[in-house]
Amino acid sequence: MAFYPLMRGLHEWAEGGDQVAHAGLLLDRYVAFPSHNSFDQKAQSEQIDRVVRVGAPRNADANAILGRWKQLAEVLPHAETWEQRTVWRLAAHLSRASVLENGVCCLHPLYGFAYLPGSGLKGLARAQAILELGSEDHPEVCRIFGEPGHAGSVFFLEAWPKQWPRLEKDIVNSHHPEYYANRGVGRPPGDWENPNPTYFLAVAPGVIFRFCVAARDPWAANARADVQRAAGWLKAGLAELGAGAKTAAGYGYFEPCSGVGNQNAPAPAAAPQPAQGASTTPPQPVQGAAGNQNAPAASPAEEISMAIQQLESGDQARRGVPGLIERIQQLEDPAERQECARRLKKRLTDKPALKKVWNSDDWAEWKQKVNTLVQSQRP
Repeated sequence: MAFYPLMRGLHEWAEGGDQVAHAGLLLDRYVAFPSHNSFDQKAQSEQIDRVVRVGAPRNADANAILGRWKQLAEVLPHAETWEQRTVWRLAAHLSRASVLENGVCCLHPLYGFAYLPGSGLKGLARAQAILELGSEDHPEVCRIFGEPGHAGSVFFLEAWPKQWPRLEKDIVNSHHPEYYANRGVGRPPGDWENPNPTYFLAVAPGVIFRFCVAARDPWAANARADVQRAAGWLKAGLAELGAGAKTAAGYGYFEPCSGVGNQNAPAPAAAPQPAQGASTTPPQPVQGAAGNQNAPAASPAEEISMAIQQLESGDQARRGVPGLIERIQQLEDPAERQECARRLKKRLTDKPALKKVWNSDDWAEWKQKVNTLVQSQRP
């Protein structure tokens, strides 16, 4: 019987099954111990499985909750808002104090969904700015992000998901725990050591997050320019530096969502009137021309196909294919799902650099998912 370090009434209620519909409470409060003084890897894995099973709230409208972020962003002056999608899994707050030690995720304290705090986004944008400008003492860095005794000219909202995000259980498996415990002194690493699996939570690939940067003083002369500058640094930081933990292993990177731009951008200026006698017929767009503003927005399936064609290296495949699979699975048309999966498999098996990853032993899970999608509906 599991032991819950709770009051008697809550203890009996928690034992009734998956009663708790809040992922954060399952991580910090309703933790089932297998005994009064033991909590091993198996218990940690089972608790994380319970968290993963928690979906959108049962008694509230998830879209209404997530829509509150958009309502706030729409009233902020000079706000720059946009959306970006996780390329691979996102791991955040792994070092936060928790009963699970390191299995936690950055979850909203009220609603329980995964989100990115504004303070972390500000730090990421500042790091990108320092990389581009070459110094943390650059006047632009100090003005936009602030310095001791002086607040910055912009602020960052928390990044909320567009839809209720799905969490996944991930694993780090140390094959030489005794070697690392002794810091390599007197005990060399060997195949005779027992692996020590450690489980943790991560946000699934393909989750769209909403970001917003706004001016602290909307009446300042450089308010709009500073917001655009900071938003550009954050977009670049999310794509190049990554957010959260384990970025060196491919976690936490974001890609842009096509067709999603600034929601609060001012309306474009009126087009100038043509000179007297000049033709009023607009020029026809050239088919296939790059940068054609009159071309219709690409469909989700077309976006996936273009992303597949951009896969060139094995590193790109390892970082990008899981997210592409997630996006293919979300397509509503079964025929489009099958066609995109077929194109992805063809790309991975035709190009030598990608074929090496496709045939590797650690790629069996993704290989099976692609083959399942290809065979899901035959023409």
